Amino acid sequence: MNRSASILSAIGKAYYLLQSNLNLKDTISKILSFLGGATDVDQIYIFKNHRAKDGELLFSYKFEWCAEGVEPQIDLDLLQNAPWSIYPEILAKLSKNEIINELVRNTVNKDFYDTMNEQGILTYLFIPVFSGDVFWGFIGFDNCKSEDLFTDEQASALHAFASTLGNTVLVRRQQKRLLRSQRHYRFLVNNIHDVVFKYDLNGELHFLNTTWERITGFSISESLGKTIFSFIEKPCSEALMVQMDLIVSKNTPRFEKELQLRTFHGQSVWVKMEGALMLDKKGDPLGVFGTMIHIDKEKRFLEALKESEERFRTITENIPFPLIICSIKQGSLYYLNKDFREIMGFENSDSIINLTLDQIFELPNEGGQLSEFLSVQNEVNGLEVKLKIGDHWEEFWYSLSSQRSPYLGKDAMIVILYDIRDRKKAEEKAFKLNELLQAVNESQLSFFLKDDFVSPMGTLLEKMLHLTESKFGFIGEVLYNEENLPYLKSHAISDISWSEETQIFYRENFKSGIEFRNLDTLFGESLKTGEVVISNQAYADPRAGGTPPGHPRLERYLGIPVYKGEEFLGLIGIANKDYDYSLSDVEFLEPLISGYANLIQAVRIQRRKKESDKMRKHADDMYRLLSENTGDIIALHDLDMCFKYVSPSIEKVLGYTPAEVLGKSPLEVFGVPDVKKQVGGQLKVVFPHKHKTNGTTVYLEVLLKQLEDENGNVFSILATSRDVTEREMSIKELKKAIIKERELNQLKSRFISMTSHEFRTPLSTIMSSTELLRLISEKGDKTISKEQLKAHLDRITNQINRLDNVINDVLILEKNEQGKIKTNSQPIYIIGFISSLISEINEDKNRSKKVCLYFPENEKLIYSDSVWLTHIIKNIVENALKYSLPNSLAPELTLSYKASGIEITIKDYGVGIPQEDQKYIFDSFFRAKNVSNIKGTGLGLSIVAEFVKKLRGKIKFKSEIGKGSEFIIQLPYKA
Repeated sequence: MNRSASILSAIGKAYYLLQSNLNLKDTISKILSFLGGATDVDQIYIFKNHRAKDGELLFSYKFEWCAEGVEPQIDLDLLQNAPWSIYPEILAKLSKNEIINELVRNTVNKDFYDTMNEQGILTYLFIPVFSGDVFWGFIGFDNCKSEDLFTDEQASALHAFASTLGNTVLVRRQQKRLLRSQRHYRFLVNNIHDVVFKYDLNGELHFLNTTWERITGFSISESLGKTIFSFIEKPCSEALMVQMDLIVSKNTPRFEKELQLRTFHGQSVWVKMEGALMLDKKGDPLGVFGTMIHIDKEKRFLEALKESEERFRTITENIPFPLIICSIKQGSLYYLNKDFREIMGFENSDSIINLTLDQIFELPNEGGQLSEFLSVQNEVNGLEVKLKIGDHWEEFWYSLSSQRSPYLGKDAMIVILYDIRDRKKAEEKAFKLNELLQAVNESQLSFFLKDDFVSPMGTLLEKMLHLTESKFGFIGEVLYNEENLPYLKSHAISDISWSEETQIFYRENFKSGIEFRNLDTLFGESLKTGEVVISNQAYADPRAGGTPPGHPRLERYLGIPVYKGEEFLGLIGIANKDYDYSLSDVEFLEPLISGYANLIQAVRIQRRKKESDKMRKHADDMYRLLSENTGDIIALHDLDMCFKYVSPSIEKVLGYTPAEVLGKSPLEVFGVPDVKKQVGGQLKVVFPHKHKTNGTTVYLEVLLKQLEDENGNVFSILATSRDVTEREMSIKELKKAIIKERELNQLKSRFISMTSHEFRTPLSTIMSSTELLRLISEKGDKTISKEQLKAHLDRITNQINRLDNVINDVLILEKNEQGKIKTNSQPIYIIGFISSLISEINEDKNRSKKVCLYFPENEKLIYSDSVWLTHIIKNIVENALKYSLPNSLAPELTLSYKASGIEITIKDYGVGIPQEDQKYIFDSFFRAKNVSNIKGTGLGLSIVAEFVKKLRGKIKFKSEIGKGSEFIIQLPYKA
């Protein structure tokens, strides 16, 4: 079968499918597959047109068929919502229902060519689809295998099919609309709040919707077939019959009537019936079709409203303030009460027919129009408005309060007005007064903060002229010449120069001040009398003395003297207000006058201060000349002790340049204590300072003195510092020598006390034993047993050993002082070491008590000097045994392991150490006063403390009289 026959066959199948009742989307998909097999193209697709929100015409990819091996494009976002504006040539042809059957290479539109070329398309056929008269979309046929175009007959056949497809789309769409319309109609009729009815010319009911049942209580089934008149109360039914006659005679094709319907419960309700005559095809009347609106509530409400309207009008007409009822949306006026009509000059409410809110009210503060403002508010309180009377906005200020009134309708608002004209005048006066005070404050701040005199005075004059509505004026200071006559020197003056000469004079002198010495003038009158001068015909005032040629005419003048207490300080002059000056102007300007008086006084203080500063600067220069040529450090400090000046000698003494310390305090630079406490003191104070470069300590002897101005106020602190390092070092060395000598004297006293006891007792024992042995040896007949001889020799040996131990302790102390004792660190198993050492002590039969040992479970290896460790433990353990009480518990030695080392605690239950002696316990040759009867040298704990220190350990103790002592030794694992 050739291509044309295949196409016609496929179109035939397509027509058949379109006539079926299948889903249109499924139908189109099948039709495209028929056409794809018949036309032998690579791809067939349908684009559907639609509009964007802004109205632009778009087209989107809706259906496609692809030959085997061709990738579908239905999901590409680029093919959705494409604007036709990018292909205007194609749109122009298709929208005219023209076919496009072209080779891609002949395409004029570059964007379209690039799109088709990228897909490998060689030829294309676009057939428009019209739904009625509307360009619905188009069908596209793409060929990627060859440049064979469709023949005119083939294209025409496909075009005819596209037309049928468009009509089918239109029919299907109209069917859907019809179904939706029918469903909507049925829903609307049955759910509308009105009764829908139909009856014939005899009044017999043929149709009622469900609303009939809700309003009357009668069911539809029992009502149909009965006449409408049987449900209507008399005389309403009679009136309806008359209306029926008019309708049937075609005199009135439509009618409206308010009727009372009878209900199932024997009551009646008001309805508004609207009906129209129904005609057959010939134009003859069939009956009436219409609706009944339930108006029972409205009807009864209107009756109540009529009654309340009368009461409302009575109330509103007699309310003692203006009242309006207006429309919210249009702003039109419904009603004005009597008070408002009187304000506006209206005789009755008929005058407001064409008036709106915006024609009689202005919103000066809010901006915009009153009707717009009220339309977005449910209620307003205290809104300030201006009222228009006649053709002008008068100064009639009112406070407006409004509220929506549901009783008058959703669009109605009640507006009440309160007269606030007096309050607004008071506020305006207060505003001007506030502006005046602000001008005074700004002038004072500008003067004090910026040290500016001319600008604040000029500002002050401008504000004063503005607030008093004057044309020109001056403010100036009252001074006195050598003859004690007053004259005026201006601080600020209006530029009213009337010639080139006066302009030059003004520019050259207004900043420094212009002097006025002629007293035969209006301002001269105030200078002579010190009183207020008011002249409202200044040009004719005999006190004026005339004006220079060219000077503006002086119409009105007000001169106000400025006092501070009893002192006459200045003068304010203003001129040419449009209406007369009065004393009320003076009262109004009182804050400004007072502020100006303060400014003049401040100017005078500033003037004196500058003179004082000038004199002080001269004195400072002379002082610097002196200080820069002295070896002492001379400095000036402010009241916070920060350097304001320092002599160059500071660099020679302390290594700092003056620039490095200026603006800083001695505490910040040198770290010295607060020297301000010494201000005014008569004694010189010595403070140590660090030299900047070599880091040595320099001792300065500082003398501080307060400097006062002529009023006795302290403005600076003078500091004179002298280098006394050599003297202070000599004193320190002398103090050290005295302390050392005192310590040596104490050591000597303890040593003598120890030797007198520890040497005399052994020597006495040795002497007595030796004497006895000599006496026995001289008597030949006297025999001595071996036991007696051994006892005396043992006594001599023990005492000699005792003396040897004392000498050894002294020698150890001496070697330690000279640094001759060296550490010999070696590994030690600490539990075994202590056990062996204590076992030797416990084996001594002469000891009544044995030391108790408490060790950890595991052995630990440490590195320490065994000789020193032996001496430390043995000395403290022997002391614990020596000073234990007879009936007390045995001493205890506890070993524990810590994170950084071992800890040995030796506790006894002996005599204890007195509190006052505990601070000396590690001093050489010191023994507590409660053990003087027990032998000892006072060197043991001193040597222990030194050995612990050399092993990089710590020793501490706690003790209580009669309860014993506890010594704690902390040693590192590696010494």
